[in-house]
Amino acid sequence: MKPQPAEVEALEKSGNLLRFAAENVKEVKELSEPTVSTIATAWKQYEDQNWDPDISTKFWTAYATICALIRPVTLDSLSTNQKISKFGSGSGLVHLLRRL
Repeated sequence: MKPQPAEVEALEKSGNLLRFAAENVKEVKELSEPTVSTIATAWKQYEDQNWDPDISTKFWTAYATICALIRPVTLDSLSTNQKISKFGSGSGLVHLLRRL
């Protein structure tokens, strides 16, 4: 199963959402390790072409958690102020997990 275009777009932007959350949450515990890990796992499954309904469900749940955490900031307001790039392997993930 291939991810839908909306899933690919969300995956590609999730790194910046995570970064914003990591840099701006009041309490580090608000950004839970399982949420970050789920997004990282989803990215890996996408890169390995192992996307499936279970990964999709977990990804969207984690993605919604991040969006709720940074609200009222939106992806649109973030993309206006910073370059959107792929999450990619290792792009800050280790740093994010160490902060938790």
